[in-house]
Amino acid sequence: MAKGTEGIADDAEGSPRTGSAKGTREDETRSRSESTSPSDGVGYPYDKTQGRPNERVTMMAKAGWCDLLARFLEPHIVVAALPDLTGEESVSNAQSAQRLLVRLVRKLPTAGAFAVTVSRQSGKREVLCAFEESDDADIVAKAAKATKAPVSARARYSFVLDEKAERKLSKIAGPPEPHRRPRTTPYEGWRS
Repeated sequence: MAKGTEGIADDAEGSPRTGSAKGTREDETRSRSESTSPSDGVGYPYDKTQGRPNERVTMMAKAGWCDLLARFLEPHIVVAALPDLTGEESVSNAQSAQRLLVRLVRKLPTAGAFAVTVSRQSGKREVLCAFEESDDADIVAKAAKATKAPVSARARYSFVLDEKAERKLSKIAGPPEPHRRPRTTPYEGWRS
């Protein structure tokens, strides 16, 4: 890379680009994935203003579970205990609960990094939500009507994510984003 061009990359056509482009969807996606921190770049919120004065949109960044635990030795954890189910139903239920909680956290006015994972270490299926900021854990716990966990526990809050709680949280989180089919060539579309 040429001297003095550390912050400039080449786009697909080979022309240099910087982060100052108008707010296209590609630039928004790029802004979410690029870090505003000189450190490891995991889980930092970004600010996006698109020509609208006095409007600031801050998005809470989702980090990997191991990355968040490495950066914050004592994260603020909210535990969603899942009811017992059998076999394949249990796996799909845990995955859908995890996606629901990610949507919920993104919908609520949270500011720090977060991570979500499914755990079976306690002998029960749980979805663990770890937060960088204690206020973020408080906001999510209030929305889920979670109770304070015992002082000796690693978690700050816990609640049971049964069907009733799932319906309530789905109303707050909103519907899942539709799945997009990958683009196909006309020939591939005709073949299938």
